[in-house]
Amino acid sequence: MLGNRFRADTTTKVYLLLSIGQSQCSGRAETARLANTNFNYKGIAAGYPTHRVAQAQYTTTPSNVYIYNKGNDKTNGNIEADNGAWQAYTAGSNDHIDLAAAPLFVNFGPELSLSTQLSDATGKAIYVAKFGVGGTALTNNTTTTDPGCWNYTLRYQAVEYILKRAVRDLRTAQPTKRIVFLGVLWMQGEQDATTAQTAATYEAEFNSLKRYVDNSIKETLNLRQPYPWILAKLSFNQDAAETVINTAITSIDTNNSDCYSIDLSSYPRKYDLTTTEATPVAKVAITTGNTPTNSVNGADNYHGSYIYQLAAGELTYNIMSPYLFLP
Repeated sequence: MLGNRFRADTTTKVYLLLSIGQSQCSGRAETARLANTNFNYKGIAAGYPTHRVAQAQYTTTPSNVYIYNKGNDKTNGNIEADNGAWQAYTAGSNDHIDLAAAPLFVNFGPELSLSTQLSDATGKAIYVAKFGVGGTALTNNTTTTDPGCWNYTLRYQAVEYILKRAVRDLRTAQPTKRIVFLGVLWMQGEQDATTAQTAATYEAEFNSLKRYVDNSIKETLNLRQPYPWILAKLSFNQDAAETVINTAITSIDTNNSDCYSIDLSSYPRKYDLTTTEATPVAKVAITTGNTPTNSVNGADNYHGSYIYQLAAGELTYNIMSPYLFLP
């Protein structure tokens, strides 16, 4: 009975999620490596490090998935400009705002596998609002890259220039459908770790951001249904400073019934990929920042690999999926 009710009810729904954070959220995983049929499979989060060749593979153009695209340059006024549009999602083409240089605009983040899993489960349209800006801190007393820290600049931009406009345009495009908000994926903290922020400071700053974003979501969507926050633990420098931030994320998970953490430390960064895992893009020596070095002008550094990002989306899906079944 419940299954039949769910199938009938979803004809009136569309699903929306918000993905925010810094460069791991934006994504540095090369789409070219998705051609690796040994490690680009649905179920990689549970299956890794086993390779599988017979299991269904991810594609850069998942069915029924849409992204709110505002262009790929965070410095030319596109963030403030009311120029966004819902487009069919194509990983490495219209999926983030963070990188302006065309040779580097071939990367994807956790939204690829997350939205694919959600679409597969429902057979319905999945809409992704994403705002990942590399090198940006949460705490407002921390060194950050432009356009500023999450408290208070970027959280305002994420809500006013991404979320609210995305919802407005979604309602215009789907006037007869009810928007079901599935949750927030938060991938951030590396910049705060580099300046040795304490766990207490990070937790307090996150709670401030969460209150602001939650209030904005509920107001914008006239929302009464619950939804989760999923926080990805850091696995970038893998040092003591990141352990401090991960302690804060664990505490946030413990102290908030709607917050959950995911641990990505068992999945390879680009730097950690084996030759077999990196194929067909040969791995090169680690570089500083995003200096183009490999054959697709990516940098094999500490950012999450394609395996890491696929696993991140799947782990997030495991938390979000029960919310698909809410009335």
